[in-house]
Amino acid sequence: MLEKIRKNYVCVNIVFLLLTLYVIFFPIISNVISSNFPNLLKCPFLEITKKPCPLCGGTRYISNIYNCINDISYLFCPFGFMVIFVCLEFLFRIIVLACFRSIKLKKNLFNNLVIIDLIVHVLAVFLFITYEIIYVINLY
Repeated sequence: MLEKIRKNYVCVNIVFLLLTLYVIFFPIISNVISSNFPNLLKCPFLEITKKPCPLCGGTRYISNIYNCINDISYLFCPFGFMVIFVCLEFLFRIIVLACFRSIKLKKNLFNNLVIIDLIVHVLAVFLFITYEIIYVINLY
């Protein structure tokens, strides 16, 4: 049973790692997609309501991330915190996968790792939903 959970946890880590890579490389991917399929990257929320959604501007923000070299305050906004979280997520997933490849984690250490992982991601989802609710309330 524990071995099956470990195998599933490794799969979850790989999925999260690929998602973080997607977010990191999204500005490059979006340029390719928008040049070939311009309607694919239109925001449905913006198209329907004619108002920007909570994530409008995210691609532009990530594309201009080099601004944080000159001005560290560039990171202190919701998109900045999301970028920091994604970068930390990428590092965490690399470390977890490396630990699974190099050594077998003891049962207690594995259980603690999964619990910490769940707590961090439940908190991240809660904060993201809170951000979206506050954004929509301020929008209307």
